[in-house]
Amino acid sequence: MRWTGVWPGLLIMVVSVGGAISPGTAPARASSTSARHTIHVWQMSVAVPAQWQLTGRSASSGTTTWTISGPEGELQLTSTPLARSNPDQLLPLQPGDGGVIPAGQSPYMERSTGYSGYEYQEQFIAVNGTQCSLTLDMYYRTVRSPVAQRIIRSWHHLPVLTPTKAAIKIQHLRNWYDASIGYDLSYGNNRDGWLLTAGQPGTAQQSYYLFHTVNGGLSWQLQRYTVWAGCASATQPPVCAFLRSAGETSMWFWNGSDGIIALADYAGAGVQIYRTIDGGKTWSDKMLGLPQPAENVVLRQAGTALILTVMVYGRRPQRWKSTNGGVSWAMI
Repeated sequence: MRWTGVWPGLLIMVVSVGGAISPGTAPARASSTSARHTIHVWQMSVAVPAQWQLTGRSASSGTTTWTISGPEGELQLTSTPLARSNPDQLLPLQPGDGGVIPAGQSPYMERSTGYSGYEYQEQFIAVNGTQCSLTLDMYYRTVRSPVAQRIIRSWHHLPVLTPTKAAIKIQHLRNWYDASIGYDLSYGNNRDGWLLTAGQPGTAQQSYYLFHTVNGGLSWQLQRYTVWAGCASATQPPVCAFLRSAGETSMWFWNGSDGIIALADYAGAGVQIYRTIDGGKTWSDKMLGLPQPAENVVLRQAGTALILTVMVYGRRPQRWKSTNGGVSWAMI
């Protein structure tokens, strides 16, 4: 995420960009101006006071970090290219503690401040999938330090990833990864489509993201996503009544409004059925109880009925049928 605000005193700014271009391919260089000079690293640049210099470059676990130091503080730029080992890097960045992405802010940017009030961090995913960060740490407590403000405003980098480019890249890269990034894609007609993808599960929690297109996949918007903190209000999407567990999914839309998401709930013995009748704006959910957790689920349409096949650990697959659009189900 990127932000150019400043707090009094110590400041830190972090920005992440992921992509296929290897950082460090071009040597860092500095071009002088009167009281400041511009330091270029990879596809980023920042203008710093004349006394500040590039003092280090390190690489670890695919991330390259450049350190720029001066009498008033220290600046760090990082770059982590998109790779087979981190396909989740194409997923939106959520605020900490399960918060909601601020209105009007890109889902591929994140901003935070240090507890002391003198640190500032930003990170984002670049248009090529690279994750980048910039961290500015001012050593002394100053009131809206003009040095820090100028440094932050001068930072230049690749454009931020958009939901459209992310959704298209997710589909194109599915088979490129050693462990493919999982997603469900369903079109209710030749215009309205939905793409559901998820990050790696942690304990019994996993974050899910639902993208929506109304023009046959030419452009996409992030419509809903998992928020673990709960509902801010009963009518505020994307917080309420959306996937909040961990497990494999299957999705089916049979027109531009009505659709089903089935979730093999690893945390409970059953399958969660999420249903929408307004094109994915709101969802209701119910549990199909099973004797033990489900391993996987597959939805398909057979005539006017929906068929749900459930793979259960150590047992024969179960098949469920709904003739009323997923309102009720019967085992077959």
